[in-house]
Amino acid sequence: MSNFFEFMAPKGVNPFADYASRFGITQDQATRAMVAMMPAFAMAMQRRAPTPSDFAQMFMPQTGRSMDPMQAFFGSRDLADRIAEQTAGFAGLNSSIIQQMMPAMAGALATALTKAAGESPFAKAHAAAEKRTRDAAGTRAAEESGAALGGMFAAMMGLSPPAPEPEPEPEPEKSAAELNVDALAEMMHTSRQAQEEHLRNLQSIFTTMMGGGR
Repeated sequence: MSNFFEFMAPKGVNPFADYASRFGITQDQATRAMVAMMPAFAMAMQRRAPTPSDFAQMFMPQTGRSMDPMQAFFGSRDLADRIAEQTAGFAGLNSSIIQQMMPAMAGALATALTKAAGESPFAKAHAAAEKRTRDAAGTRAAEESGAALGGMFAAMMGLSPPAPEPEPEPEPEKSAAELNVDALAEMMHTSRQAQEEHLRNLQSIFTTMMGGGR
């Protein structure tokens, strides 16, 4: 995920240090906030741009107005506020800080995504998929292309569903050193559970505010 943060920041700029300086918080706080916010942007992309044509239109300026990245991602202020509250709770920060950071991240992501879409091999795939949408026989292929794009972005953001855990097997009595290792593993497991709960809560907010689809 850190590679994507670097991708959305200007070349040679540490995105976490940059946001810490801009919003008057520590680099650790900026990192927690940005990592906690990123899944919400990925979920918004999955819902608002499930096909290549939706992706192309998502960041298109409206007539007479410049493109609003927050509007493009979330559509409504109420949804953005709910996401900010959830993210603040998970990151351990005041929601007002998250509300200040979200538009900056939205703008950076919009710029990075549109630039990448135009310069990468995906641009040709999008154009080909658009051509297929004009042919009834190609509709399903275009939908699959859009789904692949959404899946790629979700994987980049760490939203791929976790692999099922194997059934525990009986273990022999452990030494004190092994018990210490187990305690560390339990702490890591608890952290993962918290992350998964955060993702579930974000999904629930999107479903409540936007419905089961887009």
